[in-house]
Amino acid sequence: MSTISFRISDDLEKVIKGKAKLQNKTVSTFIIDLLKETIEDEDDYRLAMAAYKTIDMDDKTTLEGLCAEVGIDYY
Repeated sequence: MSTISFRISDDLEKVIKGKAKLQNKTVSTFIIDLLKETIEDEDDYRLAMAAYKTIDMDDKTTLEGLCAEVGIDYY
């Protein structure tokens, strides 16, 4: 396991410690979870943008039609 050190302001330290305490986590676990979530969100965003670029903007498919196509009841 590796260690990474960085400097933060006293104000930010108080915020991080407070949020970690509210979530019943250690500061390390809180920061690691936050970093993982941020990385996953960025990956999801990039994947969504790549998929968006493949969309045919002239396609007239409706939500009702899409649901029928994949077998979901649309109400």
